Amino acid sequence: MSQLKIEVTGDIHVKGTVENANLKSGNNIIVGSGIISESIPNVNEPPKITTILEAGNDIQAMFINLTEAWAGNDILIQKYVMHSNIRAKHDILVGDKGGKGAIICGNAECGHVLKANIIGSDAYLKTIISCGPREALREEKRAVDKSLKQRSSEHVQLLNILEKVEARSDTEKVGSVLLHKKIKITAAINALVERLEKLNLIEEELTLRITMASGAHVEVEKTIFPKTLVSINDSSQLVTIEKRKCKIICRDGGINFE
Repeated sequence: MSQLKIEVTGDIHVKGTVENANLKSGNNIIVGSGIISESIPNVNEPPKITTILEAGNDIQAMFINLTEAWAGNDILIQKYVMHSNIRAKHDILVGDKGGKGAIICGNAECGHVLKANIIGSDAYLKTIISCGPREALREEKRAVDKSLKQRSSEHVQLLNILEKVEARSDTEKVGSVLLHKKIKITAAINALVERLEKLNLIEEELTLRITMASGAHVEVEKTIFPKTLVSINDSSQLVTIEKRKCKIICRDGGINFE
């Protein structure tokens, strides 16, 4: 079955199930039932992910199975997430509206808080969860800050050059070469201003995400099972014994269960 592809700037609403699809939304993706890959896979091959979702804001569904999902804000799932890779810039909530709320096998990554009733399974399937990759964000911010400094310096230099060219242009006879040079410098300045505006927006967003990451944690309402790898702000720990209701945080460079 061929993959369905939909890309919109606004919301995507699906009353039933999303299957074997590539959905891209500038805002929310809201699914009334579940999100799955091909329901009848090739029996000679292991199941594979054929459904990919990307939302500028939230993704909401009853369940997710064999799916790649990325949300610019939150991912809100009622029943379960299985064999999937999901990422949210802010929070992941599995157990929304009183659902079972299980994350079983696969990867779940968010920038701030991950909350679920159950993480992993009694079959000890490998499950990876991570919150607030703060050092990676700081590295990205350092690169943006460096680029901002360089572009700002270039902007000042071009303004100085333009000032000199305009001073020479006050003469009665302005050569075509000088005029062409002035036009090129002005265009370069305008392009730099646009680039600086974009870099400033990126820098503001990264600063906000780093601030959020400082409070990153995992909330387990019922059980987290062995063979679950927990990463918070670049510290990691493999769960080796079953733990009941707890809050998992990063403190003193290590993972702590409270």
